[in-house]
Amino acid sequence: MKRTLILAGALAASLAMNAQVQRMVLTEEFSNASCGPCAAQNPQYNALVAANTTKVISLKYQTNWPGVDPMNAQTQSDVGPRVTYYGVSGVPHGVMDGTAFANDCGYYVGAPYCADQADIDGRYGVTSPFSITVVPALTPGFDSVTVDVTVQTPAIFTGTTMKLQVVLVEKLVTFTSAPGTNGETVFHHVLRKDMNNANMAGYTIPNSWGAAESHTYSFTIAIPNFIYKHSEMAVVAFVQDNSTKEVHQTEVADVPVTSFGVTQNIATSPLNCTSSVSGVTADFKNTGSVTITSATVNYRVDGGTTMTVPYSGSLAVGATTNVNIPSLTGLSSGAHTLETWITDINLSGASGYMGLSSKSFNVFTSAASATPLVNNFSVAVFPYANWTLDNPNPSYSWARVTTNTGSMKFNNFTFAAGTISNFIVEPVDMTGLTTPTLTFDVAYRQYAAENDKLEVYVSTNCGSSWTSVYSKQGATLSTVAGVQTTAFTPTAAQWRNETVDLTPYASASSLFIKYKATSAYGNNFYVDNINIANSSAGIEDNTASSFNVYPNPTSDYVNVSFINAENITVSFINAVGQTVKIFNNVNNNTQLSLEGLASGVYILNADINGQRVTKQVIKN
Repeated sequence: MKRTLILAGALAASLAMNAQVQRMVLTEEFSNASCGPCAAQNPQYNALVAANTTKVISLKYQTNWPGVDPMNAQTQSDVGPRVTYYGVSGVPHGVMDGTAFANDCGYYVGAPYCADQADIDGRYGVTSPFSITVVPALTPGFDSVTVDVTVQTPAIFTGTTMKLQVVLVEKLVTFTSAPGTNGETVFHHVLRKDMNNANMAGYTIPNSWGAAESHTYSFTIAIPNFIYKHSEMAVVAFVQDNSTKEVHQTEVADVPVTSFGVTQNIATSPLNCTSSVSGVTADFKNTGSVTITSATVNYRVDGGTTMTVPYSGSLAVGATTNVNIPSLTGLSSGAHTLETWITDINLSGASGYMGLSSKSFNVFTSAASATPLVNNFSVAVFPYANWTLDNPNPSYSWARVTTNTGSMKFNNFTFAAGTISNFIVEPVDMTGLTTPTLTFDVAYRQYAAENDKLEVYVSTNCGSSWTSVYSKQGATLSTVAGVQTTAFTPTAAQWRNETVDLTPYASASSLFIKYKATSAYGNNFYVDNINIANSSAGIEDNTASSFNVYPNPTSDYVNVSFINAENITVSFINAVGQTVKIFNNVNNNTQLSLEGLASGVYILNADINGQRVTKQVIKN
């Protein structure tokens, strides 16, 4: 009997030493929203992962190259160490349970295009020495995630440098327009935060484990305010041996979301001509599954002190209400940002940034700009000082581009029909003008028969009301004959100069000019060379054919030549409208030094016999 017991004990020990559990395969991909090859390979890779949710857990790291990626900007402190850990030198790059995808399909090592069903099945068939359970939860204040991770070995196991990685991910991140340059708008299983808060260094666990040994590890992480959708949060945990980089086991669990939810936006005038802004409302919608009877609306200006307004009522699921924000006082002249968010819904104590929304606005308490006002959009940073972008949806906006050495573009080619955006020029003092005009250049070509519309409005009362002074659309707006079914970018010959009479506003001490774009989902249009001056002034190079400037472009000087005049005045104006050089009593064939001027584009104004001639001068 004793001999039998010994044999039975030995058999049990042997079974314990060899017991294994089913593996869940971890795939890690390094990608970027401005990576062209990523956009080419991700659809096939994403489809493969989606077809194997019972075998594979996916994790994606958005890297900081080759271009713009807002998700990386939010998570680089965690992504960077993981890039170094695997020695990743280019994207896209994929790893399966710690080993780069093989180049067995003719692509490079790590190419997601090479991952296939056979790779997944092969790795899935390798049993694991560990089991993992993941139990996440929201804190009572709904501002943090707690997670308990239990790691267990059914059998004796010895590793070398064992680590437990626990990360917060968003299962699906969707943008209305591509956040980078490769066209991708949908991103899967994106890393959002390392739960250890240790830059992916991992949590050290024992190297040696006995049969049926179990350990539970607890973590808490504040929910980052850059999470796009709380209902998409999940926690991924995996055991990895850092000496070999092999991932032994992986598990994932969704973060259970509260029944509360809100979306919010701010309604306020983009223009304000006093230091006190009133009439602001925070409009929010109940997107949860229970009626909201109470909440706290928080607000702050320019990241300053947080102030609150209470809400009480009965806001049904799917309903919208608005809360009046008290007047914002003591504001200086210039650009400001108002943020609002919701806390303590139904006395829950929730303290996170639920429904966070922001709105930019301008305050004008300083004197309006003097005329002539000239802008050719050669300065890259936009909006310029005291200029305002006013968009119902900030993702679909006028944008400054490099076309024509700088201009404003509205992308009707991709913006849906009905999309509207405004840019508002800094306020202008018209009292020094007797016959004021607005001139500007426009370029547009129809896609087919769409009526993309460009309008110009003026306001003498800080935007309380607007008067239309220009409106063209479709074929009337077009500056090029025929249609073009690719995105339109104008050549130098495809622009037209427009003139708008502003004589009725000659007495306005502060005139705002607004350019309004309305897409018909047709083709792009452009605006350039805005000039506000007396009707005798202009930006056209052919105003007086006898006036010449050369060499142009130049490096240090220009010569001016003209006839039937003497002792003229020549001035140079930079891209923001400042007069940077003035030459008086200039005669024919005079050389003018540009010493001290930075490289860039300048407007040269020459006052000849009561008429102003304007040229564009480029200094290299």
